[in-house]
Amino acid sequence: MTATRPEFRNAIGRVVTRWWKGLGDDRGTRASLRRAGSITEVFGIPGFHHDLLRPVEENLQRPVDDAEAERLAVVAAVLAHVEQAVSGRSSPAAFGRYLGSSKKGEQPRISGLRFRRLLAIDNQETLLRTMIRVVHLLDKTSPVVALASVLAGWDSDQTRRALAIEYYAAAPKAA
Repeated sequence: MTATRPEFRNAIGRVVTRWWKGLGDDRGTRASLRRAGSITEVFGIPGFHHDLLRPVEENLQRPVDDAEAERLAVVAAVLAHVEQAVSGRSSPAAFGRYLGSSKKGEQPRISGLRFRRLLAIDNQETLLRTMIRVVHLLDKTSPVVALASVLAGWDSDQTRRALAIEYYAAAPKAA
């Protein structure tokens, strides 16, 4: 995997909130993204190119490379499953804290075992499928920009470390 450039993650952060809110009005694109089971299928959706890929490129003032386009496809497919945004910081750490915090009682939003399996994922296709399941476990609620930042920077050890540190800081000791 190639390292994620910081300007790419920043561009996603600037574009993704407006794009995600726009999915509410573009039910066809949202439905197509939800049905997409692979990165290749996401590339076949015109709304992905027009509404997310091009605005990110405009924000960057350069074309995205192949690895960045794959990451962006994962962001699009996963965020299409989020129905309600949670406010908060936009860093990967904020998403880790959200995963580790308890919704009710003593249990984190996702179990420690599931979280450790998540951290072990090393390819984008598996990340896409797993994160869609995670979003569903979160009752389709997530901090949108923080999740996009995690997905865009998944290849970075720094992203995964920040995610883990905040997950365990928020999770009960048993997690």
